[in-house]
Amino acid sequence: MLPKVKHTYQNHHLDSLRWESFVPRDDDIVISTSIKSGTTWTQSIVRELIVHAMMQTGTVSQAYLPEIDTRSSIWLDARWGGPVEEMHHRLVVQPHRRFLKTHLPLDGLPFYQQVKYLVIGRDPRDVFMSLWNHYSSYEDDFYALLNDDPNLPGAPFPRCPEDIHPFWQEWISRGWFAWEQEGYPYWGNMHHAQTWWEYRHLDNILFVHYEDMLTDPGQEISRIANFLNIEVSGSILQDVVNHTSVLSIVM
Repeated sequence: MLPKVKHTYQNHHLDSLRWESFVPRDDDIVISTSIKSGTTWTQSIVRELIVHAMMQTGTVSQAYLPEIDTRSSIWLDARWGGPVEEMHHRLVVQPHRRFLKTHLPLDGLPFYQQVKYLVIGRDPRDVFMSLWNHYSSYEDDFYALLNDDPNLPGAPFPRCPEDIHPFWQEWISRGWFAWEQEGYPYWGNMHHAQTWWEYRHLDNILFVHYEDMLTDPGQEISRIANFLNIEVSGSILQDVVNHTSVLSIVM
């Protein structure tokens, strides 16, 4: 049995309905993390592999490479991402192999057998600390972006507590959505992993762990390349490792 959409995720950050008009290509790649689990890092790795594949196959020369960066890796379910029609148009006109980002659990994301799904997991304690650093740096203009919308679904996004302890208590024991039990005031971290883990047997889903990417990036990038059907030689693999070092990527 294949995954099916069971829930609609709509809040201050997410709108899963923006996927309803998505038209997949046979070679599309979707990178899914809950939050603060190496999303940008993985996008950068996939970008480098796609560029390498284009050069290797002669699809395009170095002089005429289209702009491929993490900005072209669209986060379709971001509620503030602009008109959904505009986002889909940006996807339609992309000439290269497309790689999208999502923070949706699998029970809120349309599933396509021809699409490759990269799912990145991370120790929840590390996710929490990274999220705290992220959340505590929000400024007034970002809260306004999230909340100053007459069509905001659900409650406004709350201000970050000054003390990390109440944030931890709510994050680990309360869900924003009724079917989740943790992740407040965002969305579930462990729930996200569970929905994907239940379908790990499907050959178009690959699980990667953040810690493994840190410990042996060459091996994990090689796994990702094989999964995406992209051949990389030893020297090219090392180039990708060097260009996507965690020290050079803004997480």
